[in-house]
Amino acid sequence: MFDGDKYRLSREETQRLHALSEKLLEQERSRGSLIISYLKTAVYPSYFKPHVRWPPSLTPVTYLCKLPGIYSVAAFLQLELFWVYTRCRPN
Repeated sequence: MFDGDKYRLSREETQRLHALSEKLLEQERSRGSLIISYLKTAVYPSYFKPHVRWPPSLTPVTYLCKLPGIYSVAAFLQLELFWVYTRCRPN
């Protein structure tokens, strides 16, 4: 079962991602690729960290206590970002 609280970004990382999203949105607006008239658009990152597993044949064990040539399975978390666009009418 996935525990989302376990993989939350730090406050600093979240602020950097928010600043980047604002910068990207501003670039898109200046190029004219986004037409925003009376709609207000917000962009924010939605993220999760799925497990990535390398095949056992690619991960040799390098610990001195293990016999050379014995293979193990390596897994790590990979950050996936998806930009979420929300639109709402101004109050």
